[in-house]
Amino acid sequence: MHWITFTMLGMAHYFFKKGSSMQTQPGTEPDSTSRQQEDPSLDTVTDPEERHRLYTRQIETAYRNRRNSEEDLDTAMTLSLKYVEEFDSLKPAVLDTMEEADRIVPVFRMLAIMLEEARAYDQAVDICRQAQAHGIEDGTRTGFEGRIRRLKKKKEAGND
Repeated sequence: MHWITFTMLGMAHYFFKKGSSMQTQPGTEPDSTSRQQEDPSLDTVTDPEERHRLYTRQIETAYRNRRNSEEDLDTAMTLSLKYVEEFDSLKPAVLDTMEEADRIVPVFRMLAIMLEEARAYDQAVDICRQAQAHGIEDGTRTGFEGRIRRLKKKKEAGND
């Protein structure tokens, strides 16, 4: 399972560095207060529920600013991949606090979107399938199943 994560991280890094369209727009400045470094507490906090909260807070902040700052994009991608890799150990604490019908873990959706934006469609589909295997919803009308269909269509359209 670790090789999948490292492969996805490597491919995502390659696509972003190769010339992604998510560069700072002329006339805009990245919000310097939003730049999130890995919180040192992630290195020290062992409680799964607290780790989930720390990851989610940092990822959501960097994700919101990913189009303004390459640093935020890299942070969001790196932390999301680490979170997904670590999710098996976080899962019991995370899902036990949620209602059965409302199991939304936004990190999987955000990671799938970032991979889609990098045109890493196969990796995005893999993340969606991992979320489905964990019983997670993405909070949209069509869910991860609809996201997978759209990703496959985009991949096919790009291969023509």
